[in-house]
Amino acid sequence: MLECRFPVVGRITDGVRERLRGLPAAERVTFLPFVLHGEVPALLCDACVGIVPIHLSDPYGVNGSCSPLKVVDYMSVGLPVVASMVRVEDDARAFADAIEVFLRDPERAQRDGSRGRARVETRRTFKVLAQVGVAGYRRLLETGVPASRDSPLPTAVNLAGRGPAC
Repeated sequence: MLECRFPVVGRITDGVRERLRGLPAAERVTFLPFVLHGEVPALLCDACVGIVPIHLSDPYGVNGSCSPLKVVDYMSVGLPVVASMVRVEDDARAFADAIEVFLRDPERAQRDGSRGRARVETRRTFKVLAQVGVAGYRRLLETGVPASRDSPLPTAVNLAGRGPAC
């Protein structure tokens, strides 16, 4: 059996505290206070896998439209990422299995993380996003036509492994 710890940055709510009560993994979950965004990479240096357990089956359809910055943060330091919104549907067992794949295969985690980090460096840095934004506005001003849906705008990927960022 793999022994894992789950540090979570953010405030714990009474609802979360109640849901954790009595679960075997509750003692392995640690809630850390708010940190500045610039401090996040240092926190991720000890991590093996970045997880984003967002349920897609919410009644209002809000979760399916979000793009959490944590995915890019994980990828930028070379962590493999398991995100329910991208890779695994609302099946907790499948989500856990996807995490375990990376924990049991560090070479794959490294390889996938390196791919994710490279993707961030070429498509998701502030410089690249600014260039894409400026190009889009130029096109709109020059032609009056917004970018098409198949425009090559940067997008996040679902996989990333431990890289040299830390």
